[in-house]
Amino acid sequence: MNQIFEDHLPYMIGSALTGLALVFAPKQTKWARRLAIAILVLASVYPCGITWLYAARNDMGESYGYLIGGVLLAILLGMIGSALLVSWIVAYIVGIRKRRRNLEPSGNGW
Repeated sequence: MNQIFEDHLPYMIGSALTGLALVFAPKQTKWARRLAIAILVLASVYPCGITWLYAARNDMGESYGYLIGGVLLAILLGMIGSALLVSWIVAYIVGIRKRRRNLEPSGNGW
């Protein structure tokens, strides 16, 4: 019965560590920080959903529906997390370039 935790535990740990790393990344803009917090919240929803599926496993009978539900939850949250991660990367790179552009002198001597 602990199969769902054995299958999903590496992904839970990885998503939590990724979310924490993104939140504490240096030189973030306001939008990059918001996206990082959204990824961290999404990473905390994942173990809660798996725990709920594990708790409800007896109501699903012997069909292993809770394992199928866990896989579908992982796929859904993975797709949403991927979109948020791509958005975070774009916001982070744009913020760094904008900050670098504002700090450089104009170079024309005026």
